[in-house]
Amino acid sequence: MTTISSIWMTSSKGFSNNGKMATAEQGIPPAKKNRAHERSLTLMVMGKVGKVRSFRLSRRLLFCAILFFAAYLPFSAYLVNRYIELSHRDETRQDKIALLEKELSRSANALSRSSEHILFLEDYIFQMKDRDEQASQPAKAQAKKADHVAGRTPDTEVQAKDQAMVSVEDLVMAKQGGALEVHFKIVSLLPRDTALGGYIHLTAKGEGGAGRPEWTYPQVKRVEGLPENFQQGLMFLIRSFKTMEGKLPVGSGPDAPTMLEILVYDQAGGIMLQKEYQIP
Repeated sequence: MTTISSIWMTSSKGFSNNGKMATAEQGIPPAKKNRAHERSLTLMVMGKVGKVRSFRLSRRLLFCAILFFAAYLPFSAYLVNRYIELSHRDETRQDKIALLEKELSRSANALSRSSEHILFLEDYIFQMKDRDEQASQPAKAQAKKADHVAGRTPDTEVQAKDQAMVSVEDLVMAKQGGALEVHFKIVSLLPRDTALGGYIHLTAKGEGGAGRPEWTYPQVKRVEGLPENFQQGLMFLIRSFKTMEGKLPVGSGPDAPTMLEILVYDQAGGIMLQKEYQIP
């Protein structure tokens, strides 16, 4: 009896073990797979009041962002340095261009002055040739020589006025402080292809007779109402016209000038124009 009981217990125990084994075999869970949230990083942010906020960040996205910034920072630094370098080069070139423009302007002015001197010399040579051709007439040559030395006789003035070689146009006079500023155009009345040169003297005259005050531009010594040396005037050389200007220090006292005289000489010293204008 005891033996049967032990056998039954053994068999029943084995049965129960087999059942457990079967149940265990049937209840084995499948292998776990990595989920998306398990491949991400969890970041937690704690606020001042103790609130904690968390969010997940993909490792792949973080890796790509790191690669992007690793490539972007050196490239942006290169672009900034390149921009600064090109800006510096551009400023240097602008400075060089400004200097070249100034030198070009100076060269153009020097060339213009040289051209004027050349035309003066050509005109002077042409006049000398005419004098040599007329040397066979002593009386006329002597009269011309006297006119050249004096340059201020009435006959010369009348002859110059009859020829009407130049005129003054667009005359503007303005008082600025103690100075009288004069602007005008000297216009050639000869054919356009003919070069005409000479010297201009400006004289501001006050009221009165022979002893009235006078102011000149350029400042020259005057003898008997005319410049002692006509070649000290403003030089001009024109084919059409040229804008001229002068500044006479007339002051602002009671002896202020009332008349402006414009005196134009040719290259030989003959008077081409002598005219007075009322100062406003």
